[in-house]
Amino acid sequence: MSVRHVKCVEARTVARILDGGLDRGRLAIALAWLLVLALAAAQASAAEPSRVWSWGANGRGQLGDGTEVGSNVPVMLQTLAVRAAAGEEHSLACDASGYVWTWGSNDWGQLGNGTWDSSSTPAYLTSLTSVQAVAAGGYSSAALDSDGYVWTWGDNWIGQLGHGDPDEYWSLVPAPVVGQGGSGYLSTVQAIASGYTHMVALKQDGTVWTWGSNQYGQLGNGSSAGYSLTPVQVTTLANVKAIAAGWDHCVAVKTDGTVWAWGRNDNGQLGNNSITSSNVPVQVSGLSGVDAVGAGAYHSLAVKNDDTVWAWGANGSGQLGDGTTTERHTAVQMALATGAEAVAGGQEHTLIKGANRWVYACGANGSGQLGDGTYDTRTTPVRVQELRKDVTVACGSWHTVLVIEDPIQYTLALTADPASKGTVAVTPNLATYDEGELVTIEAHANPGEFFTGWDGLPSEIVSGTTSSGGSVIQFNIIENLDITANFEGPMVWFSYEATAGGSVSCLNMTPGRYDVTDPPSQPFLMASADSGYGFLKWLINGEPAGTNTTLVFDLVKDSHVVGVFAPRRTVIVSVLPTATGTVTKTPNKVFYVEGETVTLKANPASGYAFSHWTGLPDAPISGLDVGDGSLISFTVCENHRITANFASSTVTLAYGDHTGGDITGDPPGTYPFGATVNLHASPHANYRFVKWTVNGADAGMDDDLALVLNGNKTVAAVFAYQYTLTVAHGSGSGVYDSGAVVEIVADYPPAEFDQWTGDVATVANVLSATTTITMTGNYTVTATRKMASLTYGDHAGGEITGDPEGTYPLNTTVNLHASAHANYRFVRWLVNGGDAGSNPDLELVLDGDKTVAAVFAYQYTLTVVHGSGSGVYDDGAVVEIVADYPPAEFDQWTGDVATVANVLSATTTITMTGDYTVTATAKQTEPLEVTVAMEEGLDWVYQNIPASINNGGHCLWLEVTVVAWGGNESVTVTVAKEAGSGSGEVIVEDDDVDPMVKWIVGPTRVDKTTGVGPLVLRVTATGNVQGEDVVLVPVTVRPLGDIDGNGGAEPTDTSLLINKLNGMDSSGMHRYAFDLDRNGGAEPTDLSMLTNILNGML
Repeated sequence: MSVRHVKCVEARTVARILDGGLDRGRLAIALAWLLVLALAAAQASAAEPSRVWSWGANGRGQLGDGTEVGSNVPVMLQTLAVRAAAGEEHSLACDASGYVWTWGSNDWGQLGNGTWDSSSTPAYLTSLTSVQAVAAGGYSSAALDSDGYVWTWGDNWIGQLGHGDPDEYWSLVPAPVVGQGGSGYLSTVQAIASGYTHMVALKQDGTVWTWGSNQYGQLGNGSSAGYSLTPVQVTTLANVKAIAAGWDHCVAVKTDGTVWAWGRNDNGQLGNNSITSSNVPVQVSGLSGVDAVGAGAYHSLAVKNDDTVWAWGANGSGQLGDGTTTERHTAVQMALATGAEAVAGGQEHTLIKGANRWVYACGANGSGQLGDGTYDTRTTPVRVQELRKDVTVACGSWHTVLVIEDPIQYTLALTADPASKGTVAVTPNLATYDEGELVTIEAHANPGEFFTGWDGLPSEIVSGTTSSGGSVIQFNIIENLDITANFEGPMVWFSYEATAGGSVSCLNMTPGRYDVTDPPSQPFLMASADSGYGFLKWLINGEPAGTNTTLVFDLVKDSHVVGVFAPRRTVIVSVLPTATGTVTKTPNKVFYVEGETVTLKANPASGYAFSHWTGLPDAPISGLDVGDGSLISFTVCENHRITANFASSTVTLAYGDHTGGDITGDPPGTYPFGATVNLHASPHANYRFVKWTVNGADAGMDDDLALVLNGNKTVAAVFAYQYTLTVAHGSGSGVYDSGAVVEIVADYPPAEFDQWTGDVATVANVLSATTTITMTGNYTVTATRKMASLTYGDHAGGEITGDPEGTYPLNTTVNLHASAHANYRFVRWLVNGGDAGSNPDLELVLDGDKTVAAVFAYQYTLTVVHGSGSGVYDDGAVVEIVADYPPAEFDQWTGDVATVANVLSATTTITMTGDYTVTATAKQTEPLEVTVAMEEGLDWVYQNIPASINNGGHCLWLEVTVVAWGGNESVTVTVAKEAGSGSGEVIVEDDDVDPMVKWIVGPTRVDKTTGVGPLVLRVTATGNVQGEDVVLVPVTVRPLGDIDGNGGAEPTDTSLLINKLNGMDSSGMHRYAFDLDRNGGAEPTDLSMLTNILNGML
């Protein structure tokens, strides 16, 4: 037993304890299951020899071709079989004798050969006989024998073998599936299927039974148990005719054609328009008339009785075959061009057996599992290469296995009729052909002969056509065939017709096909025109063939004859002046047919010459540009009336008006009729040549004129005087003819344009940026622009610098800067009285006249003592000032209080009209009485020291200062409460006070009683004092809160507070003002500790 198998035992034991909370713990991510879908026709021919074909992944030899190399095209095995199945990495099949063959991975004993050895070639199991169907799970296998019993082997970690043994985790050889509850054996089974770790059986009574894993309810019995070691009946399901199993779900079709599914539903594989798993069967929505079902890992399949395929569930690789990768929670029709008979599903691919016996596939193809010769994913079905047989289809995870009947042999007889007129060929040229083999036949006529078509072709053609007598045909041979190619000798087609306006008849032949003979046949055709029409011509195959009303020709090739008719027309000719010439008309007839060609020749009389034609048609005319144009041809298109014009044989040339220039070249005079003269126009200064006129008609603008004198001609040259136009700040400058109307356009946008100035007498609209000017002289016009003025307004208290005051073009941008004088502050800009911002730099677009003012404010200084509000403020500003004392201790504001709103309010305002200093003062309490006493011989000294003491508290902290002069010994100083003012106890005593040194006691806690009057302290100095010059200086006593000794609010500046507490008084003298933490040294700097101490918390 391998370590791998021991771990499996442990995992399965845990899984069973959890009873449904399964975690497979497998490294493999692919699905392994089997669905074998067999057709009734295939079952009926089970005895026919059939072979196994496979393709796709082959890492464990699961293709069975003796290698571990994958293939993207079908590989044929030598094993004969009638059914096949495919698992994760193994395959199995059963043959016509009932033996089972297995190959591929055997890590879990799934090959059933009693070993752990894998195999890349099929080997049969000696322990099984009379098997009629097989199925494969992930790492397990199953077989159904002809007696209706099911045998299983391989992986059993969750009970999928159905042996009922809780201690069996695998089986290396087949063993029967037990009956319900472990009693007897499961019997009367007609079909089996396997999911990843569960199996399904369909009994002959139409009930469905399942066993193995139930993590997602795939057993379908309504139970939430994690697995079952023995078969259980699927609830509420009867009359089932076919089953299929996916990874963790099942599908069944009932005899009424409805489809039911149960188990896992993460991807909608149950088809009920939800993603909620179900442990009982639910009906697939919208499906009826179903004959067969299939299942993939997370998708399901169905074939309806109209041969359409429907699919639902996961579709990430296009396995549903609907042309998308969209997951479907209800069934959608697969885009299959043909009908289907059976389906099977793999991990992410689908296999379909078409009704035309081709195999199709769609979905993932990374291992070549579609068998189409590529590794390309397909979202619609593609045909598997070279498989068109009766097949049974099955899918593994990433490979596919089929059982295909050995081909039936057919014969093909191919002949030419008659053989003397052509030959036939077949590719390949064999004595017999396998069923479905692709065959190409060809017919070749001998020279001068014709192929006329096939007899005996099959009904289904791959390429080529039979409807038009195609001589090359391809088809798959599926029956014995006797095909004939028909030929005929040289033949021609004869036909005729007439256009509108007449009829055509043939006196000796009818339209049809005729042999080519020697001598050739000669059709005799006659044309008869209808009233108002005439015969025009014959056409044979589109080529002219005569204009007579009868036609005879040799029939030596395919000939289509058309008699062309057209309406009758007249052509009447005359001459002008009369008797100056004649006209010859060819052909000379009374009536002509529309489309007929007529030729006219003008013949001048003596002393005259041909001049020109009038009344000619618009249709193309030939001859007008040849010689003098007297001989022309045209096509009759209507009734024509044409005149030939003649003139005297001599003509005159005269010069007409040519003011502004000269005409040079051939001089005026008499010339022969038809002579060509050459003239040139030369303009005078400031003139331009415009055009020639001949007899008053325009004759061109080229200053050189070649003129044919076909009559008397008066030639004039038109010249135009020119003026110069100069446009300033606009377009239109140039030289123009007198009277020309010229467009002028200002360079400025219409909104900025003002007017045109200068020579504007002939300007159409001087106020329009785009207008015209009539040139009657040399003109200069100027486009002017609208202007805007910039004016500085009031700026008392500062200066405005930058672009100066003045006039600027409209929409000019100017830049200004405001600079404040001493004691002034810039406030804001005003433009035309409107606020324009507080930035001292101003960018302004002059879109009109602008007056710019800068507002400055004078500033005063405010100093607030024992309060907040100090600062520099604008003249007239109203400033809030706040005393440092609580409202209950605040007394009043003193100093410059003339503009203070309320001197008795701790929070008030002051109006700034000058430099002010104000002080917040605190209320005073009754004085602290201190009694200072000396020993014998010395006077008593009494002094009252004012202090801000809150008499309502339970204690206070005092600083006591005593200085004794005289003596040279240590002095003992005692501070005690005086009787009557307290308990009389000593507060503090120091027996080592040096004479002539200031002695400081503090901070010292003094408890007192609420309601007791002023505290009286006795300070006594004793010791070895000398003489009467020893003096005890009056004592200074103050509460701790008055740190800065000013009798008012304490400093709020933290650094100042720390300095005071560390012994630096207002004079800069270092001393220990307080010993807050009683360590005889520097005071604490931690503010939280300091706050606690000051609030009386040691």
